[in-house]
Amino acid sequence: MSPSRRSNAGDKGFTLIELLIAVAVGAIILTALYATFFSVFRAGSVAEAKLNEHIRAGRFTDLFSRDIHGAHLGRKSPSTEFSGTPLGMGSTLSFETFAYPVLKKGFPASDLAGISYFSGEGADGALNVYRESWNPYIGQRVKVEVLSGVRSFDIEYYNGSVWSKA
Repeated sequence: MSPSRRSNAGDKGFTLIELLIAVAVGAIILTALYATFFSVFRAGSVAEAKLNEHIRAGRFTDLFSRDIHGAHLGRKSPSTEFSGTPLGMGSTLSFETFAYPVLKKGFPASDLAGISYFSGEGADGALNVYRESWNPYIGQRVKVEVLSGVRSFDIEYYNGSVWSKA
């Protein structure tokens, strides 16, 4: 019997070829699992980002709706009517509304507030929607970003006599 052959039939073990094949098959399986795991992880991140966009849009819609429902329309005073203008890729809409009063020293106790919604470019270059509110007696304005990364912001409104598009 040559020395290269097994001399004892009871020896158990794997040859080098068998081990190399097992390692190669294991590597292929692990690569497939790795790719699947990270594609699912990326898909989850994309879904979460889309969900956050929908939540922000819903909050904006609620705030805008609340302001519009509180708006009053007086035919005698132009400050109580809706007014709007086109503004680049968006619109500006201004009106007065009934809101919760600001109870701070120096502010008159009033539930009347001026509101303006408009679009503008943010620091990152994206188009954002802003809400500016002010006390009509004092005129002090507070500007807050309410929606970011919008494509456009177009509004149609009734100004007391006709429908207008800003």
